[in-house]
Amino acid sequence: MPARYFLATSPVAVSELLGVAEIGADAATIGPRYNIAPGQRVPVVRGVEGLRGDDTRNDDRIALGSSPARPLARTPAYMSLARWGLIPGWSASDDIGVTVSCLSLESIGQRPAGRDAFARRRCLVPADGFFEWKATGHGRRQPMCVRVRSGVAAGPVPFAMAGVWDRWYPRGEDQPGPVVETFAIITVPANEALREFAERMPMILRPEEYAAWLALSEASGDGARAPGRPCDPDLLEVYPVSAMVSSPRNDSPRCIEPWDEAAFGPLSFS
Repeated sequence: MPARYFLATSPVAVSELLGVAEIGADAATIGPRYNIAPGQRVPVVRGVEGLRGDDTRNDDRIALGSSPARPLARTPAYMSLARWGLIPGWSASDDIGVTVSCLSLESIGQRPAGRDAFARRRCLVPADGFFEWKATGHGRRQPMCVRVRSGVAAGPVPFAMAGVWDRWYPRGEDQPGPVVETFAIITVPANEALREFAERMPMILRPEEYAAWLALSEASGDGARAPGRPCDPDLLEVYPVSAMVSSPRNDSPRCIEPWDEAAFGPLSFS
């Protein structure tokens, strides 16, 4: 499962690409992030209908134009910031968020930490890629960068991972005070491109599945992907990167550059 991912494309550009109608001012001003770790606030996309009457969006949101051809053009959705690491609304402490950065699609419906969010609060997690670590022997691991192509011969493009979110009230839901919105990434069994070094991978949605996921339903129709099936391995681009990505303190374009001995020195491991 991904312990890190990155989003170098601007949130505004991603929103326009997806067809999102609104973006929060806080999300719109976020710069490129090359090494996102649990506990950090990053952009997610949520369906307005999924708020079920508890809309806490502030008035600083920005309306965006949308082409009818975009995946979410007919789905009321907005982008805002949320903290990576799901804290269920019923939790007495935020400590659980440290361990719930990812949830298995196969078991989320039975897990107290994600059951309610899966049923009522789904989201899209935009990304340009994610990182996995490949065991190389003697307890060492080589970080690998995974990106998605729009076609077998095309270059990498932004994509959306399936996620769930929740709202946590540190002082209790009936008490005034700050509200913490958090999310977790949904994972599925790794496909052939990653199976050598990863048991699981993010559930990468196809553009035609975005609206269905936000609408709290499974995609249907001819050619629809079976729930939990990983994406086409031929669309993944996988390459080694520097071990600097192993530390969340490092957040620069060098984190996603293909490893090159001339640029980074001898291969190092986490």
